Amino acid sequence: MVIFWYTGRVNSDDYTPNKEVLSYLGKVYFVGVVGPTAVGKSTLIDRALQRDKHGLHLVRSTTSRNPRAGEEDGVDMHFRSRQDMERRIDRQEYVTVVSVFDNLYATAPEDYASEGISVMPLIADAVPVFQEVPFQMFRTVFVLPPSAEEWQNRIRERRMPDEQLQKRLDEATSSLEYACSSSDVIFVLNDDIDVATEVFLGALHDNDIDPAHQKACRQLAQKLLDELTQHREAFSS
Repeated sequence: MVIFWYTGRVNSDDYTPNKEVLSYLGKVYFVGVVGPTAVGKSTLIDRALQRDKHGLHLVRSTTSRNPRAGEEDGVDMHFRSRQDMERRIDRQEYVTVVSVFDNLYATAPEDYASEGISVMPLIADAVPVFQEVPFQMFRTVFVLPPSAEEWQNRIRERRMPDEQLQKRLDEATSSLEYACSSSDVIFVLNDDIDVATEVFLGALHDNDIDPAHQKACRQLAQKLLDELTQHREAFSS
């Protein structure tokens, strides 16, 4: 089994967790939170964690890169030396591993809770890979903005350099294509943040899923994909 938590322009050796790690993952309920840039995934995750401190657990990645400005070890990510990470890779002690531009990224089993629900933001390309992991339960929640216009405003407020923005829009296209093609995604519309937090919590726990709302969200996802594909310049101006 080859497991990566990030796929893209990377070269990585095949990696398989050891039997102990795979056995532990059989106790884990895992939810991947997906959605295009600037829709508020991190905000919803933070609010949900504050509301359900004992039932939800954030999965933090481990990396060999140096912390960026404002990043804290154990808060944003776990920052470790390459040598330390390579030793754990040799022992197959990580759940997922990938090399990106000479930096290692991984998720460790101790960051997945055996009780409650483990939550992590994922890019859409990583979802099929995580589906191969033998979790006790795997679910994806997809966060949507309320409209193309509001989404464009949120993107502009980020004030990203053009090169970064174009990469984010490429990933947004992949995310929306995934949302429109997957039959088992649970959608959350991030319009009113308080309402969205309640719906998000319900989606994490697989409670109170309204079929009519899900249908409307799926239609919105298709509309957003069409807008991004046909009028990409409107998201870049």
